[in-house]
Amino acid sequence: MRVSEEVRAAGPTARWRIAPPPHLLPDVAAPRIVRALLAVRRISDPAAWLWDDAPPAGPLDLPGIDRAADRLRHARHRGETVAIYGDYDVDGVTATAQLVEGLRAFGLRTLPYIPNRYTEGYGLNADAIRTLHDAGAHLLLTVDCGVSAHAEVALARRLGMDVMVLDHHIEPSTPGGRVPATAIINPRDAPPGHPSAHLASAGLAFRLLQHLAQELDEPLDEPGLLQLAALGTLADVVPLLGDNRRIVRAGLRALAATARPGLRALCAVARVVPSQYDAALDEEAVLFQLAPRLNAAGRLTHARTALDLLLADQPGRAAALADELDVLNRQRQRETEQALAEAIAQVEGTPGEAVLVAGSAAMRAGIVGLVAARLTELYGRPAFAYAVEGERARGSARGVPGFDVTRALADVSHLLERFGGHAQAAGFTVAVARLDAFRSALAEAASRQLPDGAGRAPLEVDLAFRLRYLGREVAGWLARLGPFGPGNPPPTFLSRDITVSAARRVGAGAEHLALELEDAGARWRAIAFRAARRPWLPTAGERIDVVYRPRPERNGYQPDLLLLDFAPSAS
Repeated sequence: MRVSEEVRAAGPTARWRIAPPPHLLPDVAAPRIVRALLAVRRISDPAAWLWDDAPPAGPLDLPGIDRAADRLRHARHRGETVAIYGDYDVDGVTATAQLVEGLRAFGLRTLPYIPNRYTEGYGLNADAIRTLHDAGAHLLLTVDCGVSAHAEVALARRLGMDVMVLDHHIEPSTPGGRVPATAIINPRDAPPGHPSAHLASAGLAFRLLQHLAQELDEPLDEPGLLQLAALGTLADVVPLLGDNRRIVRAGLRALAATARPGLRALCAVARVVPSQYDAALDEEAVLFQLAPRLNAAGRLTHARTALDLLLADQPGRAAALADELDVLNRQRQRETEQALAEAIAQVEGTPGEAVLVAGSAAMRAGIVGLVAARLTELYGRPAFAYAVEGERARGSARGVPGFDVTRALADVSHLLERFGGHAQAAGFTVAVARLDAFRSALAEAASRQLPDGAGRAPLEVDLAFRLRYLGREVAGWLARLGPFGPGNPPPTFLSRDITVSAARRVGAGAEHLALELEDAGARWRAIAFRAARRPWLPTAGERIDVVYRPRPERNGYQPDLLLLDFAPSAS
């Protein structure tokens, strides 16, 4: 069947890149626009993509997982204590919580440890390893860190501890080869196309426990663990394909009916309604309501508060911890806005740079990642933000499609003390004395990835059609295509010649633009966040072209549109 007029793509513009129109639609029971979207996205099994909600199942053949399961089985048999050394972000904390809970259910003694961002820094450190050894740890399991900790892993081995590494970060090339661990589980070791090739550490923890349960022939609380795995996977912004998509899809459904005191308390302070999966508890609720509160502890004080919340078994204790995280999150928001204002002032003075670089001693290391992300969002360019701490600057980088920040950092690694991460998010440490050289070398490295210069990448549009054809039924169906994120971005549409019925500025500082749109009697509410900075804003009575994403119906309210871009109508 050929695509009808309402989903035929419009002509390209320099600002918006529209996918070629599909010619054949899949034979699946869905509205025509949804079927056209499946065709544009080249989904090979549309029915499974829409309806398969099962979590990932075994067998699992990730390199290293058999050795890890064997060593954990040995630890259980001998009554050894397993130290679980996690990271302070949501991925690391949720992975740590899963392993503590899962291994204890299998009868192992666990000793969780998360470092302090400000006094210990990222990853393994020698003092912590000695502390864990003195506390009786026989086996050290690193989570979301450790893949590049050669000296620290060697120290643990000298102290008599075996070490297993569970990490999804890029492994730097070193003359000594891989860290001397008993087992290394890194999804990057999987062959291309493997369903687990893009797992975050929270997903790795789930799959390891799933594999161990099969080996031990023991039951496993998969729904309870999937809730944590979904949180970590979404928060770490990894591709939502293969096992990641299954983990998040099943985990969100489990989270909607969670019995965990910690997650129920977190949902309460975040004003998220757990009983309405299709309305109020989706990937947006996790990314903008739950994950920031879990992250706030590690950004400002200590991530142990977040871990204690996830492991809490008493509602009163969970409520107190959730309130503490909520207070920290409000403080984090204030500090982020202050730092962002300073960063914007710095980058406005370098309009021709291919990448954005900003930082100062006034910024806190725990929020520079948020600043980099906001700069990328505002300017559509890769961003590197840093906090000056004495003679060193600790920074965070965020990429854009087509730009790999880890590759850029590798190109300037001779100037860095350390770096690591993945394509769209990375961290780095550089001496303050080398900041100018770092900035120059980074711009040169970026030019090799961005040969066209510093211009904003065009918006990728899936389909173009008249807005009148986007009904409530279609908007509801689009949620079946989720969860959305890298690898499966939210559906993005273009509609032309739309009448603006009303327009007003809203929000703190009137920085957002709220519109009411009309097309042949069909009316939609629309919001363009932080659009008030734009040189041209539409007014009531004008006709405009819009690029947008439909937002799901929430709590009985009609779906609305998230405007990504707009321009005077070319019709």
